[in-house]
Amino acid sequence: MTLKYAAALILGGLVSAVSAQASTYRETFMPENDLYKQDCIACESQSGITQQQYLDVIAKAVRIFTPIIEAQGGTLNIVDHWSDSTVNASATQDGNDWIVNMYGGLARRPEITVDGFTFVLCHEIGHHLGGFPFVKGFFPPEAKWAAAEGQADYFAAHVCPALWWNDEATAEISTPVPESVKGQCNDVWKSPTQQNLCYRASLAAKSTTDLLAALGGTRTSFNEHDNSVVSSTYTGHPAAQCRLDTYLAAAACSESWDNSVIPGKEGGRPDNSTAGEEAAAHHSCTALGNFTVGLRPACWFHATL
Repeated sequence: MTLKYAAALILGGLVSAVSAQASTYRETFMPENDLYKQDCIACESQSGITQQQYLDVIAKAVRIFTPIIEAQGGTLNIVDHWSDSTVNASATQDGNDWIVNMYGGLARRPEITVDGFTFVLCHEIGHHLGGFPFVKGFFPPEAKWAAAEGQADYFAAHVCPALWWNDEATAEISTPVPESVKGQCNDVWKSPTQQNLCYRASLAAKSTTDLLAALGGTRTSFNEHDNSVVSSTYTGHPAAQCRLDTYLAAAACSESWDNSVIPGKEGGRPDNSTAGEEAAAHHSCTALGNFTVGLRPACWFHATL
């Protein structure tokens, strides 16, 4: 056991894979799949990220999000499933126990970078904290706590970068950044730190959506968009390009986020009504707030205000 892993255990935010698991509804990062068949934990040429990088990301998430979730009355438990070949991640709530399950099968995928894995974890945290729009319709009542899939993506790119890479040094990215990404980010952000956060979020998003595209036999591109338009908000897993569009929109959103609030849940209960939408509009970029950049894409989100 590494010192960093031990520290995470001491913090109480990381529990072992043999701990009791909630039997309640789970929100998963991607649809159920059989990509676990391609995993090889013992292979010398293992791709993806290392176990130490995986543990470091989890430990950092514990440090950042434990106090935020405690302020909402929850206890954060991030469960280490490194030895499990499942290519997914999930979030669930069991009373005050707010759980995130992270799997080695996903971390070992060739599409996944450290920043991409960070975004998957942030997506799962986003189910707990992202707020409106929440899951609805055919989902069971016990799922009402969870932000919709698209909103969890939006949370990952809107909220996590500034929390995760919170100064000029850590915001810098060494990976080459496509000119199209620089252009999109620089149109919104003028400080080098904010621009770097946007670059980094965009490349993290490409990592995660490349995996989603591989599952569906498609591809994603910074230079394309999902032009489909929903007639009502879709709370399940959007298509891979739609999800990349969501991440990029969120990275370009200049509206501030309040970590003390779960938007649309200020009254203690998730609210998918127009009142919930109006309350949540103060925490992200919306047409109601007179924003033209950073809006949730119409390929999954239908604004009523």
